[in-house]
Amino acid sequence: MKQHLSLEEQETILSIDGETKRWHIYSCRTLDFNKYSPLLDNLAVTKYDDGQIMSIEGELKKGWYITKPREHKTRVLTDEQRAELVERGRRLSQSRI
Repeated sequence: MKQHLSLEEQETILSIDGETKRWHIYSCRTLDFNKYSPLLDNLAVTKYDDGQIMSIEGELKKGWYITKPREHKTRVLTDEQRAELVERGRRLSQSRI
């Protein structure tokens, strides 16, 4: 029986075919199986002898695309802006009561 991959050995590869403009996805990373499986056409699943998934591979369905995640930037507020937001929150919570 083949051993399972360590965290260092797990990978997800996203590539785009220049001619067809379709994304190809290969993953042996457990966390990405559920994320990408529903989005793939021609899904190929490889399993270990014990039935656990070893890898998935396929093309991203038409109409779907992959973008780079945006960086989350923390807003820097002045004391006046912070006080204004607190007051707005109070007014909103009171109007819902």
